[in-house]
Amino acid sequence: MTYSPSKRFARVVGAALLSLAAASAAWALPIATIDQQNPGPFTGTSGLLAPRSFGQSFTAGLGAVDAFDFLLGGFETQVILRVRDGLAGLDGLAGNILAESAPVAVDQQGSHWFHFDLPQTLALQVGKTYVAELFIASDSLGVRLTLDNSYTGGQMLTGGFAPDFFSTDYDLVFAEGIHAAVPEPSAVLMMAIGVAAVLGWRARQHHGAPKH
Repeated sequence: MTYSPSKRFARVVGAALLSLAAASAAWALPIATIDQQNPGPFTGTSGLLAPRSFGQSFTAGLGAVDAFDFLLGGFETQVILRVRDGLAGLDGLAGNILAESAPVAVDQQGSHWFHFDLPQTLALQVGKTYVAELFIASDSLGVRLTLDNSYTGGQMLTGGFAPDFFSTDYDLVFAEGIHAAVPEPSAVLMMAIGVAAVLGWRARQHHGAPKH
């Protein structure tokens, strides 16, 4: 069976689009390499009405991060995760924003793991302290925490309160790290465009060649 250049072009573009979709889906996969975590079990809870934030400071052990998991409960709220550059301000939540996730719906009461993806891999400085902030603009959010300094690389932060107002032994139940290595969607798309251009050039050469 033979294929015309136009059919070959359609097949390549179709394959590239499938690869693009696969890469996008892969970005939502669980964390493959955990950098820092406090797995619990949780021994306490805390809740806030919007607009407010919780946070968890952490000391980077890897040179990059692109995903976070938090044990949460909430009532029809949307949570945005922000990575901030160190502890700053009255409540430790005023550092420069380095990256933030798309809003994630948290609408389950009780305790459930929620996953937050950054739009791209964020480079970190190993040994430096960063803050993962959970921000809500409406309704309410509840976090699950440990009370015995289970995670020694940071602490829970609460919007509007000094970091030592409650206890520096409090930590959110969380994990952060990176996904399995997958091609970024933009890279897949550029590859498809490049292949399509080559096939288009070959098709023009084929039609323009003298016939014998």
